[in-house]
Amino acid sequence: MQPSKEISALSTYEKNVLFYLIGTPFDPTLDKNYTDIPSVLKVPSKQKKMMVVKCSDFNEVKFVNQVMLFLIHSLSSAGLLEGGLRQKVLFDLSSVKYSNEHNPFVHFEINYPDFVNSLKAKFRLVASKSPQAKSRLLNNYNAIYRSSLHAFFQSKANVNFNFNWKVDYSQLSSEMDASQLQQVQKDEFNQSDHTTYNSLQSSIQGLTSSLKHQCNVVLTHAIINIKTPAKITASIRLLWQICYDYNIAEFFLRFYLNAKSVFTPERFPFLHIETLASASKSLNDDDQLKTLSIRLKLKMFAGNLSTLMAKDMHPMFLSLKLKELVQEGNLPSIHEITFFINNYYDDFKKYAVSDNVISKLNSITSLDNTAIISLSQAMPEIVAINSSLHAVHDDLNILQDSYSEENKHKTQLEIINKEAAKLALNALDNLEALNALKLKQTVLKNSHPNLSISLEKKALKTIDILEQNIRSFNKLDAELDLENVQMQNLITEMDRLEAENRSQKEMIHQLKSQNEIVSSNENKVSTLPAFEIASLIKKPSIISVIDTINAVYNTIELSPKAKSEIAKITEFHRFDMLLSKMNILASKEFIDLYERSGSQACFSLLTRKELAFQESKTTKNKKLRDFTFNDGKSRECKAHLRICSGFQEQNVLRVYFSIENGKLYIGMIAKHLEVATT
Repeated sequence: MQPSKEISALSTYEKNVLFYLIGTPFDPTLDKNYTDIPSVLKVPSKQKKMMVVKCSDFNEVKFVNQVMLFLIHSLSSAGLLEGGLRQKVLFDLSSVKYSNEHNPFVHFEINYPDFVNSLKAKFRLVASKSPQAKSRLLNNYNAIYRSSLHAFFQSKANVNFNFNWKVDYSQLSSEMDASQLQQVQKDEFNQSDHTTYNSLQSSIQGLTSSLKHQCNVVLTHAIINIKTPAKITASIRLLWQICYDYNIAEFFLRFYLNAKSVFTPERFPFLHIETLASASKSLNDDDQLKTLSIRLKLKMFAGNLSTLMAKDMHPMFLSLKLKELVQEGNLPSIHEITFFINNYYDDFKKYAVSDNVISKLNSITSLDNTAIISLSQAMPEIVAINSSLHAVHDDLNILQDSYSEENKHKTQLEIINKEAAKLALNALDNLEALNALKLKQTVLKNSHPNLSISLEKKALKTIDILEQNIRSFNKLDAELDLENVQMQNLITEMDRLEAENRSQKEMIHQLKSQNEIVSSNENKVSTLPAFEIASLIKKPSIISVIDTINAVYNTIELSPKAKSEIAKITEFHRFDMLLSKMNILASKEFIDLYERSGSQACFSLLTRKELAFQESKTTKNKKLRDFTFNDGKSRECKAHLRICSGFQEQNVLRVYFSIENGKLYIGMIAKHLEVATT
């Protein structure tokens, strides 16, 4: 199934350059990933020869140079490589030089030497293979080969180009609707996954809602599947394919930024990992405008529009072509337009005008676009700014011409004055000539009044109007941003309340389970009142569990050392277990049993795995279990209760205690105290 027809209208220039710089997440030399030129494909013989290059005697240098020739042709066709730079790059190739001084990929912010080294690495992967494999690898960078085959297979409804790695777009659209997609994300995504997903949405703003949905289905699967090593390769391959078909290289680059660890040379040897890193440097959430795809798309859109307007065609055909050009997929998005306007100010620097006007131009603020996501949201403001920009340009042109005319006029007057000064040396003999010069001077002054002052005022007023329109746009953006922040805060608060509600439900369930266990032994141990449990649930912690137990039994005394150490414990979460065991240990039944019958009798309430009354002799001799309490007395707390013994280490606690006169003196609550050997 081929992609939607609205995609076929997109320019292939980006595919011919940027996607070739990225490489492929699969081996393009294998039969399943390669499409031979069909015998029925009718192309000129010269073009057919260029579609397949023989590589039997190729080495690294020849391979690199041939790839660069392909890419230089694509760059030139897209209008992204000026003639002067093109000649310098070709000269460097003949001299086997690949310097950033003459970088043909400057529009993509890609390091030229890094890309060349990556190309050499790709060639080494197939260096020992057949000439056919080398030829196939080379054709991966051949725009003529790719574009010719794409055009051929698009004209054949029943045949697919590269059928082994096609995407079934109709299946993607029907696989799940928007609500099902949200449910999958809710079930499978963590917070980091949501951040990754949201950061990629700006890259598909130019697509229709149906195409965005297809991209988001693939993206959601990719985010989930890259956590499973066996599914990584297939997920990245599908993501690359839809990015290639829909011409959204930025989407793929942004995904790379969020999942760098899965992009290893071992897993994807035919991707240009170095190039991905270099091309992604300008892609960050704080500066979404200065991106490769936007710059390229704007340049292509402006170039296509200029070419179209320059053609001598009937107005009816021109209107149809213009309508085709401004389809949603081709029309710049709001982000692209604001980026274009902010960079458009640089054109003002070329005008030779007064310092007063230049200072005014330099004070123009940029468009802030953090909240506006649709062109329709700010269409009146954009139209007003666009009109003001043209008005400023017109006024600056007129003002510059006025300065030029005044300079010419001034030069002519200076020539007349110099000539008159010479004739004045012999005024009587040159009286007629002096009168003629005076008449010429008068005519010049009357015919060229000084208009620059009034024109300068007009230009300054026009710049003021532009600034007002920019302020209106930024005010709208700020208002929408505030609404978004308020909405996000509301969503965050709802998520927090939902999480708190889930936590409380889980705690209630755990406490109910523990109370059922305790109630079955109610002849031995008391149970906690419901209001104490409810109070504990609000904010569970070790100290809140101790306080809750003590509020019921009033038998616990904590040492100052224990209180300070409890505050340092951050990883313990099994408060249900702590509550259950401390409910037994601090109960009057347990303390009376200990004081009446001794330690051995207590094992009828707690197991030997949970309870211990002795330490080693060396530990005892070193007084490692002696603690001072608020009454000033030091007590030996060698007995200890183990909480969650056998569970994960972060949830294991030991409560060191002694029992005296009906009180439970807790000397320490810790993961484990020192023993004599440590």
